[in-house]
Amino acid sequence: MSADSDMILSASVQEYFRNEVSDARSSLGIDFSDGVESYLVNLLSEFTHRDSRPEFGEEPLAMLYKRALDSGDELSRISHLRYLGDEALYLSGFFLAFIQRSIVDLSYYVSMGGGAYGSVGDLVGTRLNGNQHARLYWDMADGFENLVAVLNRIARSSNIANTDNSGLLKLYEQWLNTGCEHSQKALVENGMLTSFSDPDETLQ
Repeated sequence: MSADSDMILSASVQEYFRNEVSDARSSLGIDFSDGVESYLVNLLSEFTHRDSRPEFGEEPLAMLYKRALDSGDELSRISHLRYLGDEALYLSGFFLAFIQRSIVDLSYYVSMGGGAYGSVGDLVGTRLNGNQHARLYWDMADGFENLVAVLNRIARSSNIANTDNSGLLKLYEQWLNTGCEHSQKALVENGMLTSFSDPDETLQ
C-alpha cells in the first residue's frame, strides 16, 4: 500500500471515530472540550495499528503504575502514566462486561485511570508553557467516568464490546481500500457499516 493510501485510510478511520464520539456524547448529553474529543479520536484510531505497541490488558494496572513510579526521568514517567490512563480508559470503555465479572470493579479502573491522567497534568503543568496541555489531562481526570460512558456507548452501538475490535478495524481499512463485498458484509453484521455504505463516498 502506498504512503498516500495509508494517509487516506488513517484519515478515514479517524473520521469514523470522530463521528462515533460525537454521536455518543450527544446521545448521552455529555460535554467536553474539543481537545478531549480529539484525544479520544486519536486514541481509538491508534488501535488500528496495535501491532506497533504492546497488547492492551497484558499487565495489571498496578504494575503499570509501579513502572511509572520507578521511571528515572520525568518524560518517561509522563509517558508511562499516560499509557496507564489510556489503558484504564480503553479497558473500562470497551470491556465493561469483563470488568464486571472480575475481582476488581469499575471504580478501580476509574481511580487508576483518572489518577494517572491527573498526575500527567501535574507533571506537564510544571514545564515551560505547559498549562494548556496540563488542562487537557486535568479535564480527562475530572471527567474520566464520562469518557468511559462515551466509549461504552460506542462499543455497544458498534456491537464490538466483546469482539476483537482491532480485527474489525483492519477489516474496515481493507473494505475502504478494495470495496470487497465480503468485508462489507462482515462490517454490516458487526454494526460498523450500513448496507448502503460506499467506500468511495467514505474516502471523500
